[in-house]
Amino acid sequence: MKEFFSLQSKNVQYLIIGLTYVSYQWVFAFQHHRYGMVLSSLAIFPVMIASWYLGPGGGIIVVIISIFADIASLLALGHPIQELFEGAGYFIGNAILFVVAMIVGRMSTLLRERNEALQKLQEYEATRTARADFLELLNGITTQALEADNLKAILAVLTEKITQLFKADDGFFDFWDEKEEVTLPTVAYGSMSDLYPYFTL
Repeated sequence: MKEFFSLQSKNVQYLIIGLTYVSYQWVFAFQHHRYGMVLSSLAIFPVMIASWYLGPGGGIIVVIISIFADIASLLALGHPIQELFEGAGYFIGNAILFVVAMIVGRMSTLLRERNEALQKLQEYEATRTARADFLELLNGITTQALEADNLKAILAVLTEKITQLFKADDGFFDFWDEKEEVTLPTVAYGSMSDLYPYFTL
């Protein structure tokens, strides 16, 4: 049920609204002779669905279309239009449909706004956490680099922390030999940390 009301595709939403409305009109047209105007109360289903997906405006439009469609169905089936005015039931029912459209539409709008706000907060929190982790790691790199007592130890710290920073499995640090124009393996972090400095490239 949750998935039914959370569909995001507009085409799917319009299809659901259309099928529900056509089903209502079919029942009204072909069962009116048996049950009478009480069937107009079934319009609440397409109205609720339209209000949920399209907001109050969409629900009100469906209510208005339903009224005109009811009139057209009565005329097409040869019933007098006066049937609509026999008693106050039809008018009260349509008034209730307008109220339902407003309430359901407003509720769906508020829920969508709340969900969007929560999503933005989650994205903001994820960004803030990532930034805090990044700054903490940088601070750790600086602290450990300052504590190292030689160049190779500093490079080992930098290689390890930068590899962790980018969430990589392995990291390498090389020097460049300008004379020979080759890289000189220096330190590594990860699976090849012990062997890499002895590689000949």
